[in-house]
Amino acid sequence: MKFKTFRGLLIGGALIGGIGIAGGSCMWCIKAEKNAPAPSYVPPTAKTVPVATITGAVASATAAPDAPAHGAAQPVRAMDRDVLARIAGPVPGDRIKEAFPGRAYKVSIYKDAGHAKANRVKIDLDRNGKWDEKWTIEDDGTIKRQVAPRDDEDYTIEYRLRGETWEPKDKS
Repeated sequence: MKFKTFRGLLIGGALIGGIGIAGGSCMWCIKAEKNAPAPSYVPPTAKTVPVATITGAVASATAAPDAPAHGAAQPVRAMDRDVLARIAGPVPGDRIKEAFPGRAYKVSIYKDAGHAKANRVKIDLDRNGKWDEKWTIEDDGTIKRQVAPRDDEDYTIEYRLRGETWEPKDKS
């Protein structure tokens, strides 16, 4: 066999093998995407207006275009309404790692031992791997929101949900 023939067979075989591997991996990705489980939670649509919170109040306020200063009373945000609606429902297992996939923020919901429903929430507003907020849902339904204004997981500001407003924690 001549060297040119051997080289042609070797290069041709390598090309056919590479095309086969690339095509097979594309088919595998498409099949995996089709077989992915549908999310068990469908977020509320824009037409859903009132959402009953755990405390029984109705959170129907809209978020202000400019966020108020830290430490001042703040209206419930659209994201807060989504989280409140989600924590009112069941939590499979002990946590939901990504409650709202595809959103600009990341929300993890936790149900610790001894609790029937969610009792903790952590929120990463900018998806940088550091939690910007953590919520604690007390047994009496009170929701405490702690905020790390410097995005460093040092929670220096604290709020309580009262009706449709996040009120700063009483200093007394």
